[in-house]
Amino acid sequence: MVAVAVAGAIVAYGLPMLQDVVLNQRVRTSASDFHTALLLARSEAIKRGSSVDIDINTDGWEVASGATVLLTKDDLHATVDFACSTDADTSPETCPSSISYTRTGRLDVGDNPFEIRFFITGNSNTLSRCVGITLSGIANVTLDSDGNPANGC
Repeated sequence: MVAVAVAGAIVAYGLPMLQDVVLNQRVRTSASDFHTALLLARSEAIKRGSSVDIDINTDGWEVASGATVLLTKDDLHATVDFACSTDADTSPETCPSSISYTRTGRLDVGDNPFEIRFFITGNSNTLSRCVGITLSGIANVTLDSDGNPANGC
């Protein structure tokens, strides 16, 4: 009987931490999936010698070269939010509806470097992750350093 009570206390103590682990994993997976989509788009643009577009919507993204769809992600988890920042002030802005990689693997002239933050709204125990893209088209993932998803990584 004592063993059951001790086991119950351990489970009750550990369950909130387990929920945070699951939420952190969802954020990590979403950021990793987007980073992979960027790497695919860049490498396909170089390989094909033509532009490759990534169309971004509220549910996910699609990587396409002309009419050929290379990758679709349309099931972004409902608890994971994302926001964009296109300049140094880190305030959230509207995400671009599409990103274009040219045949050289660089961003199209109309696209600016930006970062997309993946986070859980209202949960300071989960760390946000940012996927940034430079003008050269190189994408990188950074981890939020201060636990505040509102100010970027």
